[in-house]
Amino acid sequence: METKSTEQLTQVGQSVDPTNPTHHEPKKNLRSKSNIVLLVFGGILFLVLVGGISYYLGVQKGRSLAQSQIETAQTNVNQQDSDLVTSYNVYKNDKYGFEIKLPSSLKVNAIDYDIQSDQREYIRKCDSGEIDGCGGSRWPDYQVKFQDGLQQTLFTVDIHVIPVVQYLGGKENNGFTYYVSAGQNTQGEFMPGVTETVIDSIENSLSFISAENPVQCLWTPEFVAVDINRPVIDKNIYSQASGYYFDQKTQHCAPISLYHGDGPNIPFQEMQSCTSTCVE
Repeated sequence: METKSTEQLTQVGQSVDPTNPTHHEPKKNLRSKSNIVLLVFGGILFLVLVGGISYYLGVQKGRSLAQSQIETAQTNVNQQDSDLVTSYNVYKNDKYGFEIKLPSSLKVNAIDYDIQSDQREYIRKCDSGEIDGCGGSRWPDYQVKFQDGLQQTLFTVDIHVIPVVQYLGGKENNGFTYYVSAGQNTQGEFMPGVTETVIDSIENSLSFISAENPVQCLWTPEFVAVDINRPVIDKNIYSQASGYYFDQKTQHCAPISLYHGDGPNIPFQEMQSCTSTCVE
């Protein structure tokens, strides 16, 4: 029976170990299958490893590029800031005690303009009926014009002898309001070389310095009154203030009491303070 079984198995192409007739699978085939499994597993592991390394290197490269772009952008911003800081000229006005920074590209001449003459003429035309609807105009008491070579006004620094920051903006010093106003052409547009950004930059740069004479001594009641030499019709709508001011005609301090809708800001509350500041 063993011989027949062996012959039958031998006929189908399999070798049989006579000492172990129950073992039908050769060891050689097991090794081959094991090697194939190892190769497949190794290949998968290799692909995963290569893919992981590639992904890591790609992420690092992206981060490096992004960081480089950020650093480049920051360098450009810093350079722009540096240009803004260094690209200006400083204008100082010792009479009114202020200074401003002007873009170096802006070529201007500063003129101490007689704005009070314009206001007198304006009121004369209002009283004579040459101009309709004259109420509500708020004129500066002093004005410095900045003009180009063609005598076109690019902008002005307007100065009020009362605090009107809440209405006009600007900056306040000793009760005076300073603000920068853009010049305009006949179409109501900014003049060439001047933009809203430029005007804001100039006004933000405005700071105060020691004046030849204290600005309080420039104060005059003529332009704080409701209108020049006009009697107040209804004093109930105005507030009253009393104090002292330096009379530039007599070169002495004098008492004053007046009404004004914005609340007058008389520079001195005591005669001695006025005298020590403006006379002595």
